Amino acid sequence: MQKIIDLKIGIIQYISYNSEIQARDTELLSEVGYQIKKISLVDQFPHTSHIETVVLFEKS
Repeated sequence: MQKIIDLKIGIIQYISYNSEIQARDTELLSEVGYQIKKISLVDQFPHTSHIETVVLFEKS
């Protein structure tokens, strides 16, 4: 995550099926000025227990 932060990208689209890791990364991104602009849940594999999260971050 630090390498991505170092790139100083203005917009990041983060897709994850692991909510624990995404929560950790969201906290890191928030600390350096990124804000959640949009969040969606997507069930790409309906016959499994996984639900993917798509989050759009924007640097303020």
